Amino acid sequence: MAFYRRVAVPVLLLASWCFGQVQLKFNDSPRKIKDVLDNSHVSASIVYSYDCKNLRSRLPVPPNVSAPRGTGSAAEVLREMFSGNSKMQVTQDSNGIVRIVQTDVPTDILDVKIHYVAFPPRTSDRYQPNEPDRAMRVILSSPEVLSFEKDHNIVPPSFRLDGVARSDLPSVSGELDDVTLSQALDYVLKTLPGYWIYENCTTEDGRRTVNFRFY
Repeated sequence: MAFYRRVAVPVLLLASWCFGQVQLKFNDSPRKIKDVLDNSHVSASIVYSYDCKNLRSRLPVPPNVSAPRGTGSAAEVLREMFSGNSKMQVTQDSNGIVRIVQTDVPTDILDVKIHYVAFPPRTSDRYQPNEPDRAMRVILSSPEVLSFEKDHNIVPPSFRLDGVARSDLPSVSGELDDVTLSQALDYVLKTLPGYWIYENCTTEDGRRTVNFRFY
């Protein structure tokens, strides 16, 4: 029995240490940011860069932020939460949307003008994507966005769906004329409050891809 006790104690200590490492690496920034926005009943956008090891498709996750410590408007609270990153600027535009932008990120694709985009009615197919993913796919599949990616050598990743479709989410509908990509993303927030992410991703050899996601 003494032998088993000598073995068990180090194993338990190792397991506890490993669990602690996993906990330290867990990024709960998406929830922290969403909670601040929900409490203030506003939406947001996050624009930042990520150094990619490769160009495989990935679901972008916002940069790590600290827990909210003070009170105030959503922009004020988020500005404090992002204060550990001097490149992140937090403002709020005239439409009430909070803008969180890394200063050195190329935003050229966000200014692409889409001449026409229509959000078709949601079908009853149980294998359809989540409503945010469906709206994102409609926007990113527009000819102008695809042409811009091709002309600027942006490697488009395969579109990834985020989990099982939820039937309780309202459906994005309507048509848009002559809007920028960022304006089209903002339009979705009117139906699905939260925030959208634009992640610019560059590899060591200079290749570029972009990732988008709704939270």
